[in-house]
Amino acid sequence: MLLIVPQFLASADVDALLLFCYSALTFNGHRIHYDYPYVTQVEGYPNLVVHGLLIATLLIDLVRREMPDAALSSFAFRAQRPTFAAMRSPYAADLPPTARRSTYGRKITKVF
Repeated sequence: MLLIVPQFLASADVDALLLFCYSALTFNGHRIHYDYPYVTQVEGYPNLVVHGLLIATLLIDLVRREMPDAALSSFAFRAQRPTFAAMRSPYAADLPPTARRSTYGRKITKVF
């Protein structure tokens, strides 16, 4: 098994208040992000579901903090499984070798 070690690592404590505020900010009315009884009793999830867009925002901010002088030329990510509130949520970003050598920007390619 190949172990991939990402270049940047961080984690976030995502709670109900952050999810509610992010839902309001992005006009996302889906109840799985802010209605605990609904998400656990109707949808069957163990807790509130973290927005995919919130994860993407955290990733972009991670690279911005780690590489403040870099210009982000493109961004791609894929959530591989749901992330739930009240869990310490790790996230990571890696730059491909071509982006590391480029002077024209950086590209995030892997999310774990």
